[in-house]
Amino acid sequence: MALRLKVPAALAPSGRHRARRSVAVPVTIDLSLRSGEPFLRATVHLTNAARDHRLRAHFPFPFSAASSHADGAFDVVERGLVAEGGFEAPLATFPSRRWVDVSDGRNGFALFHRGTPEYELVDGRELAVTLLRSVGWLSRQDLSTRSGPAGPALETPGAQLQGEHTLRLALYPHAGDWLAGGVHAAAEAFAYPLRGAGARAHGGDLRSSGGGLSIEPASVQLSSLAAVDGRIECRVYNASDDPVVARIRAGAPLAVQAPASLDLFGNETAPLAIEEGAVALPLRPREIATVRIA
Repeated sequence: MALRLKVPAALAPSGRHRARRSVAVPVTIDLSLRSGEPFLRATVHLTNAARDHRLRAHFPFPFSAASSHADGAFDVVERGLVAEGGFEAPLATFPSRRWVDVSDGRNGFALFHRGTPEYELVDGRELAVTLLRSVGWLSRQDLSTRSGPAGPALETPGAQLQGEHTLRLALYPHAGDWLAGGVHAAAEAFAYPLRGAGARAHGGDLRSSGGGLSIEPASVQLSSLAAVDGRIECRVYNASDDPVVARIRAGAPLAVQAPASLDLFGNETAPLAIEEGAVALPLRPREIATVRIA
């Protein structure tokens, strides 16, 4: 799909309204549905010739949602329709790390992104995601949303984001809420695609399919997996409001040996049981834990 947006060229010299002169912002949207993927990819190509503006994409959905869920650092945060505010004028825009999801309990809709984290749930009926935010100052003295500046009045011409941009999104309709719909797993499949690497033909004992690590239930997410001083350590977190027992399974080339929970310094705090071939790790709501699996 191709379109040309006619937008004001910049902020007027008075700083109180947009300039009368307009410029064209050409936009091309490529939609693709790949075999085996449960989401629709939307790649947006645009050339920004305007200054001092915000460009958003709106995605309506066929139900009403009273709140949104968005992933963050070691958490999934629920936010309502009421804007957060205080010293500044309240704005109903919020951040997400990789995805934002809405649901009415029966139906759900998630939006995935790669680097466009600002979103808004508009009137409980559509998601708006910010594609570009073009600004010319780090802060100003005449902001209408604040009684004072948010920082020094420094010009930032590079932050006007002039030129060509490619933005990658994905749309994922699903049943139930973000947990029941497997939003985390689908978002990671979009955000972290497999990387191919060339290798010479050689022998080996790995199966033709499988995984080196799996974690259950869906509310428990992997944060890191690393070799530390010859040991394999993984960090996980429980993104739900309920206590759970995480089950961590290792497959070739990994293998579970004397699993234990670790503190922030990497010291063992307690051994962990192996139940039906999986490391059993009790987690409190929102808890972050580091585990040595081998």
